[in-house]
Amino acid sequence: MRNNRDWEENVIVRSRQNIKNIFIRMVKFESNNASLYMALLSDVTNLIKAKQNQAWADIAKRMAHEIKNPLTPIVLSAERIEMKLLPKLSPDDQSFLQRLIKQIIIQVEDLKTLVNKFRDFANINKANLSKMEIIYFFKQFLTLYENIDFIKFKNLLPNQEDFVMADSSLLRQVFHNLLKNSMESIENQENKQIDILICQENEMVKIHIRDNGNGFDQIIMENLFEPYRTTKGVKGSGLGMAIVKKIIDEHNGKIEVFNDNGANIVVKLPLVNQDIVL
Repeated sequence: MRNNRDWEENVIVRSRQNIKNIFIRMVKFESNNASLYMALLSDVTNLIKAKQNQAWADIAKRMAHEIKNPLTPIVLSAERIEMKLLPKLSPDDQSFLQRLIKQIIIQVEDLKTLVNKFRDFANINKANLSKMEIIYFFKQFLTLYENIDFIKFKNLLPNQEDFVMADSSLLRQVFHNLLKNSMESIENQENKQIDILICQENEMVKIHIRDNGNGFDQIIMENLFEPYRTTKGVKGSGLGMAIVKKIIDEHNGKIEVFNDNGANIVVKLPLVNQDIVL
């Protein structure tokens, strides 16, 4: 006990698939001439995450604004330089100038993509939830990937129809992002494989996406859903999985990641009674 005084502390508890922030407060009180202590434990994980997400959203919004403003003038200035100087140059110098101008425009387009990701993270619309049949959703969604033979879909749900409350547009964004990550992680594999398994777990529908890549680095996995954490080096913005997590939270769902012969991502969404009219 710390000098027999009240004390409090935040403790981080790590498990295989997630991290919990536990707030512990120890209170001392006297009873019948004896010193007694009471420990109060609170799970403040969601509170801390909410504060962090809001702080990151504010930063992202400001960065998007500051970066976007000069992009159009940069492109216009580059194009004016090309237009003014090109007729005065020799063919070799013309080619050289055009290559430089093209690189400027490419880099500006990359910055615009980054700005859009900042904007998406800062301004994810609140989910417009409606009752949706989950297998029908995936059959429609996976038509975009039907020419990719190493993506396999398996439905293990016991019922013909299972419904969730969802915003189909936002869920498409989630699963496009997750599949894109899986495809990038196995691009150097000789025998590529991505499995999508859907089953029921208690009162949730469980969507399990697994690939046969190298999996997540342990250091990255512990903070994967925090903004600006990326496994892609300079190619990644570090916002994709943070956006995914925000959307799943909007659906009152859960998302977990772990390694088991490759990367595994599990999304869980609450099931609703199909007889409910909304």
